[in-house]
Amino acid sequence: MNWTSALAIFVLFWVMSAFLIMPFHVRTAEEAGEALVPGQSESAPAKFRPLRILLHTTILAVLIFSLFYANYEMGWITADMLDIMNTGHQVVGRPSLGAWLSYGIGSENKDLPGFVVLLSGQNAPDGGKSCWGS
Repeated sequence: MNWTSALAIFVLFWVMSAFLIMPFHVRTAEEAGEALVPGQSESAPAKFRPLRILLHTTILAVLIFSLFYANYEMGWITADMLDIMNTGHQVVGRPSLGAWLSYGIGSENKDLPGFVVLLSGQNAPDGGKSCWGS
């Protein structure tokens, strides 16, 4: 893997981690038992600690990226093992995730299908079209 690719993936993991970390350790002035400063919104954090958020975000991003990179190098989970993503089951011919969602949520138009699968080129999964059927 190129270092630029690794850096781009790490940045993606860092941003995702920031969204996971930000809601934690944030208390409003009312929750902290402090008085509001004039002009302060009621939903604003009482004590905003950006360095703490940056540190926790970076630690989580490093952990997630380390697992990703170890999997990339050692091949614990490969694309061939992800047929379960199409159908939710390793056995071919089972309903796909799209079929389950269409069944559960329904379709906005009863005359059109709930989802459509578009293939790129001649490559199809080992199970063929039955991977996406219901």
